[in-house]
Amino acid sequence: KKVGKEYSLISKSSFSYLSKQGETIKMLLYYPAFDIMYRNAPCTEMSQLYLALGDCYDSPKMRFIFRGDNSFTSGAKLLQQKEEIQYTDNGEIKTTTSYKYNDNLMPTETIVTDSENNLRKQVNKYPQDYSDNVSVEMVNRNIIEPVLGQFSYLGTTPLYKSFSPYKIENGIFVPHYIETAKGDEPMKQEVLFDKYDSRGNILGITQKGSLKSTYLWGYGSLFPVAKIEGMSYSEVEQAIGISTLQQIANANVPSILQSYCNDIRTRLSSRDVLVTTYTYKPLVGVSSITDPSGIVTYYAYDDHNRLKEIYIIENNVRKIIQAYSYAY
Repeated sequence: KKVGKEYSLISKSSFSYLSKQGETIKMLLYYPAFDIMYRNAPCTEMSQLYLALGDCYDSPKMRFIFRGDNSFTSGAKLLQQKEEIQYTDNGEIKTTTSYKYNDNLMPTETIVTDSENNLRKQVNKYPQDYSDNVSVEMVNRNIIEPVLGQFSYLGTTPLYKSFSPYKIENGIFVPHYIETAKGDEPMKQEVLFDKYDSRGNILGITQKGSLKSTYLWGYGSLFPVAKIEGMSYSEVEQAIGISTLQQIANANVPSILQSYCNDIRTRLSSRDVLVTTYTYKPLVGVSSITDPSGIVTYYAYDDHNRLKEIYIIENNVRKIIQAYSYAY
């Protein structure tokens, strides 16, 4: 910053990196050989290295000449430490953040140390850190990125922890539940993912042990068209019917889906539930949302499929809630 005619430093950041060497990637270059050069030539008389697909005397057009070796060693540079200094009238405020990684180059620890040497640490655990059958199978299928466990500490004192394992449903790895806890408290289940469809879409969840929600999907099971709060999926299935739910999943015309959703709202009107419904402009975005009270919010797009307006219709009058303009 400028003070009088002079400039003084406000902040400074510095970074250091960790080099991780990977495997050697072999890239041997072969080019097709000319047919006439090696026609009927015996293998022992070839003056250049080659790769023959089949016998040397057969299919001469299948031969290739070796032209070089472009092999290289893979690797990565990972952020190992970041140091930030803020310069104030009362002196320097320094924060140092260091990072650790596992063999798959995923961050396992983030440690933040402030100017007073207070240490905050976050630990991430991945499928390879657990021995249950599902986690082992995830690693076998190279699904190594999901963070299953998170743990936060102030010094050595636990602050927060969460655990979100996966399960296999319809042959797909999907989240099973989420447990959390503060400090040394026992883990409590926050969300249970009850049911998925064959595409891996969530159909039913239970929150805090008793708050049930159901999701219905349309447009070929690509987009959620209804959220029903207060009923499990099996209860909705009994109230609406399996065939109707299948018709909703396969429908892709907004007006037809809106009709189905209005029918669901009517059928469940006597139940203690909240129904929110959605329609879409495929490949563009949501076109309308009807909230539990029946108010419809519309979304309009310009010729380039960018959101232009959000509006409602009240007493046959269009009222714009938000409008967007684009300069570029």
